[in-house]
Amino acid sequence: MPACLILHAEIQKYKIIIMNILFVLRDFPVGGGVEIVSLNLAYQFKKEGHEISFFIMDGMTVPVDIYKDFKIYSGNSLGLIGIYKSLLSIIKWIKQGQYSVVIAAKEQANILTYLASLFYAKFTPIYTRHCSFDVSDQKLSAT
Repeated sequence: MPACLILHAEIQKYKIIIMNILFVLRDFPVGGGVEIVSLNLAYQFKKEGHEISFFIMDGMTVPVDIYKDFKIYSGNSLGLIGIYKSLLSIIKWIKQGQYSVVIAAKEQANILTYLASLFYAKFTPIYTRHCSFDVSDQKLSAT
């Protein structure tokens, strides 16, 4: 079963009321695989009546036209200082938006969501890892 269907089935367990769902991504390169999957899930959840938002850690890469249907939070830096600033921000936004589910994609977003769950545990974190079977278009070093 594809990962996106498993994730959708997991979310459906909680569909008692309308949920506020926050997607957390490190960045959003146009045409990126995990970004497309996240966007497709977001549109499906929105179609089912859920409230959807995105937090993009590197806010400089947010393509506003793609996210026009969602509330967007954005960070502005990466690295340790950026993670710390993002942690403070995401905890504040999770509390304000009363997000019941936070879906993180990519390693830095997963770490940020995990840290947020340690300080504010009133949401269900879902950690994802993107992988590709065809890596021919990726620039991978031999070492």
